[in-house]
Amino acid sequence: MKPDFFSPLAAWVAWSDFAWKTAETLLTSSQVIGHRVGRMTAPGAAWNASDRREFALMSQEKLEAASESALSIAAQITRANFELGLKAWQNWAAVAAAATSAATSRTTGDSILRYTRLTRAMLPLSGRTSQVIAASGRVARDALSPFHGRATANARRLRKKAR
Repeated sequence: MKPDFFSPLAAWVAWSDFAWKTAETLLTSSQVIGHRVGRMTAPGAAWNASDRREFALMSQEKLEAASESALSIAAQITRANFELGLKAWQNWAAVAAAATSAATSRTTGDSILRYTRLTRAMLPLSGRTSQVIAASGRVARDALSPFHGRATANARRLRKKAR
């Protein structure tokens, strides 16, 4: 089995995507909060039906986003645990077989060959950390997605409404 040289890149991409979505969520959320608070606290403003719907939407959308986020986290963690557990089991079996083979070498040449195979069997283990980091980045990104989607949609909708 060859080591996965793209694992560090996948980890970097997953966490970079999460960082960008976090920044965009924070920016658009501040715009939405500013608009809503401005409408709530406007002096002498009578709230119309549109304002009342907007204020009711605030709680509903947060509950929906939290629920979607929790489901996403559960699905991603389940998938990551299965994939990483399976790979760990396969690596362990390959290393155990190679170690047993190396331990039963009878000649120097045979020993060199078998220890080389053992070393190759151990190589994929070095990439597991990057795979775990990439998987956790995907979990974080997907957990943020419902909040990101609502914040950016609200910002677009309220920008149109303010015009």
